[in-house]
Amino acid sequence: MLAVSGIGWFVTSYNPQTILSVLVVVTPCSLIFATPVAIMSGINRAAKVGIIIKSGQSIEQIGKAQVVVFDKTGTITFGTPAVEEIIPFDKGSLSKSTNNHINTDDILRKAASVEQLSSHPSAQALLQKAEERKLGRLPIPTNFHEMSGIGVEGDIDGEHIVVGSYSF
Repeated sequence: MLAVSGIGWFVTSYNPQTILSVLVVVTPCSLIFATPVAIMSGINRAAKVGIIIKSGQSIEQIGKAQVVVFDKTGTITFGTPAVEEIIPFDKGSLSKSTNNHINTDDILRKAASVEQLSSHPSAQALLQKAEERKLGRLPIPTNFHEMSGIGVEGDIDGEHIVVGSYSF
């Protein structure tokens, strides 16, 4: 680009307008190439530190995000999910429970007991939280059934426990 500008300047008897004309015509080309190269470099660098990016469009869209919600696939921050808080909900609704006598340790104990036979990454997070809270030895569920990607169910102390998506 600079060489062509110099040749044009020399051929047109040192007309500075020639240099500017060549730079204006050639510059959009370099800008067109710069964006994909920058995105691919970003994806490559992220991959080297263990971050998998689906596409360049994902990088562009994340800049517009105001809220980010993660699912339970185990790909949050360190690659392992963690239980931060247990929030009881009223049966049949998605509103917080107004029932103050619900024991979150009891909820965690039952959920972790059923999940101990599951292979899902969120099961390990529940078991780890139960261990942190020192809930003791967890009972093995009877009538255990796991539906891949949906949830698990089983009986603990004569009570049927279901852990999974809301629709499940």
